[in-house]
Amino acid sequence: MKIKNMHGFTLLEVLVAVCILSIGIVSIIMLFSGSLRSLNTTKEHLDLAILATAEMRAILSLDNLENSKETIDRGDYIVDKTIEEVYIEKTQELPFRIFKIILKIKKGNKIFTLKTEKIIQKS
Repeated sequence: MKIKNMHGFTLLEVLVAVCILSIGIVSIIMLFSGSLRSLNTTKEHLDLAILATAEMRAILSLDNLENSKETIDRGDYIVDKTIEEVYIEKTQELPFRIFKIILKIKKGNKIFTLKTEKIIQKS
């Protein structure tokens, strides 16, 4: 006896649908994973930028600068400061001096660098 007008899916159709759905879900999970890694890298970069900005503000708040090169270990990060007077010949007759400041923050295998110049009145 044959049953006519059967409705439903065959086992093969169900397996193909499950495979396609699995591929889609795995792709979405991989996108989330990549986004989380990117977010973590961005956070590390932002943390270094905040540390570097704080260190640079401390240097720029000084009233007097002299040529120096210094490495300071702050525990979880290392600060490399280089301060050097620039344009010496051009500013000999002027009432100010110009210093170039290079600041490098090293944390793990990441390095963040800030550079600026500061004008200081001659005493």
